[in-house]
Amino acid sequence: MPKVDSDSSTTNAQKDWYKDFFQGVTLDFWRAVITPEQTRAEADFVIEALGVKKGAHLVDVPCGNGRHAVELAKRGFRVTGIDISDDYIKEANSRAGELTNLLTFIEDDMRNIRTANAFDGGYCLGDCFGYLDHHSSEEFLKALAKALKPDSKLVIDTSMVAECLIPNLHKKVEYNFDQIQVQIENSYHAESSCLETTYFFTQNGLREVRHSLHWVFTAGEINRMLGRTGFRLLHLFGSLESEPFKIGADRLLVVAQKV
Repeated sequence: MPKVDSDSSTTNAQKDWYKDFFQGVTLDFWRAVITPEQTRAEADFVIEALGVKKGAHLVDVPCGNGRHAVELAKRGFRVTGIDISDDYIKEANSRAGELTNLLTFIEDDMRNIRTANAFDGGYCLGDCFGYLDHHSSEEFLKALAKALKPDSKLVIDTSMVAECLIPNLHKKVEYNFDQIQVQIENSYHAESSCLETTYFFTQNGLREVRHSLHWVFTAGEINRMLGRTGFRLLHLFGSLESEPFKIGADRLLVVAQKV
């Protein structure tokens, strides 16, 4: 098992796992897992939490295959999506259909948001917060703060925060969706607060192995990171129904405002 050092440093191949993780069978599996109902519910939450109205310009980072961006564009919002996966960006553009006038998809690192004071709100969904280590996660938040207009809001959605992950962590789990089998093995490195995961995908008789690292923050750490990067915390929710966040919740929904 590769070592994750206590200073959160790894080899470049480990640290940049997300650069080539999201392709092929991984995308097929995620498409099978996520339902349209879930996407609509998450879009509802984003609109309410950001306090935005039709016509607002939002940034979705990382945007994946554009499922949230397309749903929001259907409701009249302009969305710029950024993702490092070439396959995801191609799929997002193909999903845009007749909404291309409202949607812009850019292939780039999630820290590279190249416009300043341009967006009326932003969101980071799908457990993506924590793909980067502590320092790089703050760089990401700084980039978001620079990109958002003053007083605009940010939503972060993650089930990988410590208060969610650690009480619910299983060493091994297995799923079957749409003729894809995946076996997941988790190893938590306490010295660096990093979750190392190995995925064994089986599809059409072929097996692929993928690895990921996810840096795990407490809710308090995220609050302090927000404060250092130009945001103030507004709310911590434990569900899309805006239930109060507590230890053991399935997810954490953070709502913050640019100051």
